[in-house]
Amino acid sequence: MSELCYDKETLEILDDKLWDIKNKVDFIFRYPVKLLKRFEFDYDLNFHSASKQESLNNSLKPIISNLHLYYAALLKIRDIADSGLKKANAEKNIELFVEWMEDELDLFLGLEYSLALEIFGGNSKFRSMIKFCANKEATVKALWGTA
Repeated sequence: MSELCYDKETLEILDDKLWDIKNKVDFIFRYPVKLLKRFEFDYDLNFHSASKQESLNNSLKPIISNLHLYYAALLKIRDIADSGLKKANAEKNIELFVEWMEDELDLFLGLEYSLALEIFGGNSKFRSMIKFCANKEATVKALWGTA
């Protein structure tokens, strides 16, 4: 949800967009579809959107910092994949990715490691997640979405 409200130039959360999405999600979970289908719902009377009392930016900071980690890991997987996805390189590619996580991130990302195993191991179904052989713009957009 937060990626829809993220300004990629300023790297900040856009509060107006985030509150709008929050109100839509609240609406979905608060009112049964049965009532809506029977037209027994008066939007003006029954729905009260949350007012913007405070910025939601602080509550999303941990999510955004993790999102950056996942994005960086996907970029690294793509970078290593560009050097070759031959079976002979599979083990070396995995070792490069694990060393990068340990040295640069000082942590181990399990889901990204699993994805790297699939991609470097030859499972071509997962290559679309890193937009292998795509242009830069398509790759950046896909990796952000995957993160």
